Amino acid sequence: MNYKGKKLLILSGIAMNRKIVSGAREMGIYTVVTDTRDCDHSPAKKLADEHWEISYADIDGLARKCRETGIDAVLACSGETTQIPYYQICRELGLPCYLTEKELDLLTDKNAFKRMCREAGVGVIPDYSEDDCLRGKAEFPVFVKPARASGSRGQTICCSAEEAASAIAEARKESGTGEAVIEKYLGERNSFQVTLFFVNGEPFVTRTADGYKGTRADRLDKVALCSISPSRYTEAYFEKAHPALTEMLKQCGVQNGPVMVQGFCDDGVFRFYDPGRRFPDTDYELVFTQQFGVNPIQMMIEFAFTGSMPTGKLNNRQAYLNGSTCAILFPTLRGGAIHEIRGMNEVERMPEVRSIIPLCSNGDMIPWTFTTKQRLAHITMLCGGLKEARDAVRRVQKLLDVTDDEGKSMIYCPFDADRLIESD
Repeated sequence: MNYKGKKLLILSGIAMNRKIVSGAREMGIYTVVTDTRDCDHSPAKKLADEHWEISYADIDGLARKCRETGIDAVLACSGETTQIPYYQICRELGLPCYLTEKELDLLTDKNAFKRMCREAGVGVIPDYSEDDCLRGKAEFPVFVKPARASGSRGQTICCSAEEAASAIAEARKESGTGEAVIEKYLGERNSFQVTLFFVNGEPFVTRTADGYKGTRADRLDKVALCSISPSRYTEAYFEKAHPALTEMLKQCGVQNGPVMVQGFCDDGVFRFYDPGRRFPDTDYELVFTQQFGVNPIQMMIEFAFTGSMPTGKLNNRQAYLNGSTCAILFPTLRGGAIHEIRGMNEVERMPEVRSIIPLCSNGDMIPWTFTTKQRLAHITMLCGGLKEARDAVRRVQKLLDVTDDEGKSMIYCPFDADRLIESD
């Protein structure tokens, strides 16, 4: 199909959507990005051919604008908040959508996901009812979080029933469903993440990753400071968890596009807790494309126009990245006002660096939330192995600095590259 001159609407100008804009423009597609933010706070808008200041949640308004301007396709495959509006606008306009209502119910709601996992024999983290937790019958500490939310919002570690009561109320407030999830706290261990890409009902693993979180003492134990792909548990995942997980997703009806699932490898048992019907919030797909000449983003764009997914380009061995290591560093800032960011240009020139997603600018006020809102950037690197990844992470952190109005550094809890090891 000749896409030259065709129009694609992309929901949200978040930085992760720049790769959709770039991929579409390479195909000759006219790109339009919509949200209510100005261009300075909506990075994908700066790259797009056109941008609208219409909320992606305004389905009626967007539908009218799409019909008036001749939009040919709509896409949202990064960012959790756009998933439901994406499904709704595609349904309103009669355009191809890789999501179904059933998938939205089961793969964006953590409680529904856990119920589905249990029925399918997929490992999950043990959890508690609100009644048991508030009566002190749970094994403390527990981890309380919203059933549907993103960005570490509304998440609390509780050591008593009294702490849990206020945490449950906060989690309910942040949840899109008004429900909370109460789980056994598994401590400051690394998370495990797998991203599957479905092509006409057939799943392929494009990424496995270990997420290295901060410490409880620094209150960053809910936030990844660095991720490494492939995961040290990749082989074990294929052997122990992949068959049941993929069969469950097939039964859910997944046909095309990305599914990401986060969990832990707990003494050899994979326990999953956080699903998403989208790509992770990184630029890993750029690394994948450079390694294999296969662009999952452009495959999604093609589907958005045709309702058909290209075939014959993916295999599960690609999860091993041909023996290379992808390191994604998430430098974290302390609360305060940014006066100056230094070293980013030098970091960008490093041969290992493939992408930088800036999340802050000079003058921004950084809140003390102990969530992803304190991140400076996502810095994606492709290295020969873990040793090279350790060296690259150290160089990035040596080059970068962020200062406040008093000249004090705002870098908070730099990642310890020595934590990057072959196995536990």
